[in-house]
Amino acid sequence: MVLTGFDNQMNFDGFYDTKNSALDYTLDIKQLKLQSLEGFTSDNLTESSGFFSGNLKITGSIEQPRLAGDLKFNDIAFRITPLNASFKRLDDIIHFSQQGIRFDKFSLSDINNNRLTVNGSILTTNYTDFSFGLTIHADNFKALSSTAADNDLYYGYLFLNTNLQIRGTMESPPITGSVFINERTKLTLVLPQVNPSIADRKGVVEFVDETSLELKKAKQIKDDFASTELRGMTMSVNVSIDPRAAFKVIIDEANEDNLNLKGNAQLSFGIDPSGNTSLTGRYEFTEGAYEMSFNFIKRRFEIEKGGFILWSGDPTSPAINITAVYETRASPIDLVGNQIGPLPVQQEISINNPCPSRLYYR
Repeated sequence: MVLTGFDNQMNFDGFYDTKNSALDYTLDIKQLKLQSLEGFTSDNLTESSGFFSGNLKITGSIEQPRLAGDLKFNDIAFRITPLNASFKRLDDIIHFSQQGIRFDKFSLSDINNNRLTVNGSILTTNYTDFSFGLTIHADNFKALSSTAADNDLYYGYLFLNTNLQIRGTMESPPITGSVFINERTKLTLVLPQVNPSIADRKGVVEFVDETSLELKKAKQIKDDFASTELRGMTMSVNVSIDPRAAFKVIIDEANEDNLNLKGNAQLSFGIDPSGNTSLTGRYEFTEGAYEMSFNFIKRRFEIEKGGFILWSGDPTSPAINITAVYETRASPIDLVGNQIGPLPVQQEISINNPCPSRLYYR
């Protein structure tokens, strides 16, 4: 079998001995351009360049094939569409042998030339049963660079330091290690909610959230966060957040209500073999603001230090304790009859779970 055209040149030749169930094939890749494979990625891979080359000898039997050779990546670059993140400088070799597949500091770079490196081996003697001995390391790696047009639930810039280990077998490959979200991160998260309703106007304006993640309209999104399509694998990863990393949580897109947060976090993220996800730990705020609109009037409430979000397992049902204050000056005539001149007035929002949230005038 020969593949040519569009600067590609690949030859797959050999035979299968049916009497002895023996394989004898050679895959010779002079040049296979990554761009030629874009059409098989459902538009998830774009702006690709570079090519593959190498030579692979396939012997043994169908039940126990033997592979020997190398696959070389030549100046490979591409963009992952859902992440809007571009990667480049993939210029390494994957080695195939009777012992398995070996990665020798196999690395790629982000748009800023920061590298993610895979090192280690996938061991196998029959290319059917595999055991993993891989490490993944990255420093200041830009994993996300998207806008709302790319993903309407999360977008922005995400910079990571990682130190991950993949061990075990195909049936249950545990992933362990740590991920650090560093100071250059600016990530926006959109909560799938409709407008809150006003339940009380007697001195206290009480906002009742009628669209918690448990309700029908957001049930699918809750399920997506609470489980993955991955089955059989386990993951236990410690996640830390630099206090300079900025997060924006859009609570109500129509009214542009949002939380802007910075703080410290020590979290533990996990996936069990059935695909259920878990999140435990505390994200404590050092600064931030709650911007909201009420009766077409926009207000910015500064978040008091010490507020937090606490996860105890279910990533979609954290305990929230946030206090935000808006200070203004108002006429005292309706507040203190004998006071002359304007008085400082504080408006305070306390956000906690379970809802409701309250807006206090004091």
